[in-house]
Amino acid sequence: MATNAANTPSPFADPPVMTKPNRFALSLKVVRRWEGGLVDHPSDPGGMTKWGISLRFLRAIKIDINGDGVIDGQDIRSLTEKQVEMIYHDHFWSKCYCDFLPAGVDLAVFDCGVNQGPNRAKRFLQKALKVKVDGRVGPITLAAVSKADSSDLLGEFMVRRAIHYSSLVNMTIFGLGWFRRIFDIYRHALAVLDTIGDYLRRNGK
Repeated sequence: MATNAANTPSPFADPPVMTKPNRFALSLKVVRRWEGGLVDHPSDPGGMTKWGISLRFLRAIKIDINGDGVIDGQDIRSLTEKQVEMIYHDHFWSKCYCDFLPAGVDLAVFDCGVNQGPNRAKRFLQKALKVKVDGRVGPITLAAVSKADSSDLLGEFMVRRAIHYSSLVNMTIFGLGWFRRIFDIYRHALAVLDTIGDYLRRNGK
């Protein structure tokens, strides 16, 4: 369940510190603004959710948080901040190959992975790049990323996110929150691109 995080300032630094750990940490800070605390909405197919991690997802990755042999609501309640950060990194950031994407685009793809699924995020990226869509990010996809204009790629990617949201049966329930979220992520991602561009121009790069 999303919280209303729109219109918050971007946490990305100027000049940008774009090491891989910092890119993840800064992107996670933005994404976490849209993930609420403990929520158990009857219309959410993921079931009970805490900080964006759903019961359905824990069962899919087979993580028994409290070690009692059963993955249930107690595991969701037991999640710690450190465990959530590890899950976000290993099962979303890394699986979406965000370390290999331009700053700004990495945030958009990461957020998509969290809210719409890593496989869908990778396929949207490939559609935006106009390469073979198979959900496998390899040399061809990454070569296309390196050649693409980051701003254009970001826009094409976000359009595909919006189209997918529009097709979902829960659109009337969650749609306003979903669209607030993608507009906010797009705003933050553009801020990253602008910050980097300004930094490079000021330093003659």
